[in-house]
Amino acid sequence: MRLADESEAMAARAAFGAALRRARQEQRLSQRALADLAQLHQASISHLERGRVRGMRYRTLMRLLQALGVVAVTFELDRRGLYEDLFRYAREGHQRG
Repeated sequence: MRLADESEAMAARAAFGAALRRARQEQRLSQRALADLAQLHQASISHLERGRVRGMRYRTLMRLLQALGVVAVTFELDRRGLYEDLFRYAREGHQRG
């Protein structure tokens, strides 16, 4: 991977993490509560929010979006221009996993 590509990927992970944290906090959920709703580990939520996960499965993304309320999260991400990056990020993780 080129340095510019890695920088883009890091920026996408950071943007996704920030959007996830914002959406979780707007729902007044702890990381543990979101993890329980999405059937994930709390550590996974923490890693995602900090941009530490290089890819995720599509199923994981869908669980998160469903737990947070797809419509609200989709609008939030789309409004900030991150919606496309979010799904590109998920697809890349799905292809590897």
